[in-house]
This record gives sequence, C-alpha cells and structure tokens, in this order.
Amino acid sequence: GPYDLNWAKYELCRGPRSHNSTSVFTNLTEIGDNLIAYFNITYLEETKIEDAKCILQIKITVYSLKSNTKSVLWTYKVTDPCKHFSFGGVIKVVFKTPNCVVNKGSYYVYLNLKEISATFLGSSFFYGEYLLKTVITSKNGNILCMIVIDRFSKKT
Repeated sequence: GPYDLNWAKYELCRGPRSHNSTSVFTNLTEIGDNLIAYFNITYLEETKIEDAKCILQIKITVYSLKSNTKSVLWTYKVTDPCKHFSFGGVIKVVFKTPNCVVNKGSYYVYLNLKEISATFLGSSFFYGEYLLKTVITSKNGNILCMIVIDRFSKKT
C-alpha cells in the first residue's frame, strides 16, 4: 500500500576484494521531506568500467528482515553498466567518461533517495524492513560497498 520510507541504517561496508580502487565518504541528510545521499568518491587509479570481459560489476541484494532473520528476496546484477538503461547515463555524466574509463580523481554524487525510491517502486510497496547491500567491484578492486536498511510503513 501507500508508504512512508525511513532509513534505519546507512553505512559503508568492506567489499569482497583485498584492494580498494576508491576512497569513499558519504552521509545522509534530511532536507524537508527528502533524504539526500552525498558521496565523495575518489578514484585512486584509472578504472575501466567495461571491456569485453565485463570487468566491472554492480550487484544489489535485497533482504527481508523479520524477527532478526535475513531472507534474500532478490539479487540484481549488472555486468555491463555503461550500456545499462539506468546506470549508463549516470556513469557518463557523474564520472565524465564518454568511453567508460574513469580517471583518477574525486567525483561528487548527490542522490535524492525518496525520489529514486518513488521512481523505482511507485507510490505503493510492501510494508516491512528491508536490507539492501550494494557492491560495486572492478577487476582491480572494490569501488563501493554500501548497506542500507529501509523501513516501509503505512503512510499517515
């Protein structure tokens, strides 16, 4: 049904690779009815986002949380992000890369999380608590690992 969305947890995590290709700072700020996620992503080395071997991967796993138990609802994996309908344009604009190679340097990203949620989920969703784990890796190392716990409650 119609929902209110609140964040119970918002934090960076350790990626699966032993090497980090980036240094990431993030915070979540409430501005009016909006939640804005700010990211400062510093690429420590030039990073290819794609090639014939699909070396960069975005993996989002969504879990349902009930009675301190995690259950996987779905996993969404993107192995060719520059050609993806949603990620492709964002990557090219934010990281200033027409050729899908991100140069060493700092990049700033601002995301309105309530707006993004409404765009992807619409105006109604299942009530409950969900954990989203996003892991972005390249052949050379971790780019981003993020854990967010969302609470969907009945709209008041």
